[in-house]
Amino acid sequence: MTSALDTVSRQRVLDALPGLLAPAGTALLLISDDLPAVRALTEEATLFDGGRCVRHGPVDEILPATRSDTPGSGDDG
Repeated sequence: MTSALDTVSRQRVLDALPGLLAPAGTALLLISDDLPAVRALTEEATLFDGGRCVRHGPVDEILPATRSDTPGSGDDG
């Protein structure tokens, strides 16, 4: 989604998403290995390993806590 953007532009896109989606009641399908961004932007998560679903549920239960939940922190757990 944002891998081709510079750091500042990437953060602006990630920061804008919740405000764009919520008023319209729109869902977001986010496919990413950026766990802090996933934690910050989603309520539910599905983890895949080798193309198979291994876990699904509330993001706080599915993804391990990270040192920083700030998208773009570079810390992916």
